Amino acid sequence: MSKLWIFGDSQSCAWDSIIHGTHKEYVDKYNPQIHFSDILLEKLNIDEVTNLAVEGSCNYTILESVGNCIDDMNPNDY
Repeated sequence: MSKLWIFGDSQSCAWDSIIHGTHKEYVDKYNPQIHFSDILLEKLNIDEVTNLAVEGSCNYTILESVGNCIDDMNPNDY
């Protein structure tokens, strides 16, 4: 079993977790149904996605979130 881990800011967070800014305007206007994680899930034959991206995160916060989860990651994870 492999898992896709996603860390990042508003460029990577799930559509339903965006609460303000120009990304929220985009989501409200276009109502996107497919996230890039959905495409990777299918193309890479991944079993699960864990998206820990948070809107407005700085690089330090993103790296810290990776460090907090690194022990939970398996060799087959992406």
